[in-house]
Amino acid sequence: MAEQLSAQFESLRLEPGNPIAKLAQQNPRRKSPKIKTITPSGLEVPDVGAGTDFKLYPGGGRFWDWCETQTKLETGIQVTDVEELVQNGATTVVISRGLKNELQIQAETLRYLAERDITVLVANTQRAVELYCALVDTTPVGALFIFRPGQEERSPTSIYIEEHDL
Repeated sequence: MAEQLSAQFESLRLEPGNPIAKLAQQNPRRKSPKIKTITPSGLEVPDVGAGTDFKLYPGGGRFWDWCETQTKLETGIQVTDVEELVQNGATTVVISRGLKNELQIQAETLRYLAERDITVLVANTQRAVELYCALVDTTPVGALFIFRPGQEERSPTSIYIEEHDL
C-alpha cells in the first residue's frame, strides 16, 4: 500500500523549475481567507483586519496600499497589483472596480492574467465580494477590493479634518 501511494505521489510531482511546484510544496491545501463582515464602507477579514482596500489570495491577504505601485482610478490596476495574487496560487482573480465602477484596469494587466490562464471576474465592489465569497471554498481565488474611490489621495490629515469638521 505504501509503495502504491509513493508511486502516485511521484506521478503527481511537479517539475522543480515550475514556480507552482514551490507553492504546492509549501502548502497544497491553502485556501483564500473568508470574509467575516461586509459593510458599505469595507470588509472584515479574519487574520487580515478590517478596512477598505484588500488583496486576498490563497493562504492569506493584506491591506492593498495603492501608493506601493502609484495606482490611481484613472490609470487603473497594473500588472504589479495582481502579481502577488498569481504568485500565491490564485487561478481565478476577482477585481473590484469600486462601488461605482470607477477604477480602471490596464489592458496589459488583463493580458498578463490571460497569458497565465487565470480566470478574471470584474465587477463593482458589491458584486465582486459576492463572486469571491461564492468561490472561496472551491477555487484558489485571489481578489482586489476597493471601497472608497480616491482614497489613495487622502492623507491622514485630510481624513482627520473631514471626520472632525474643523
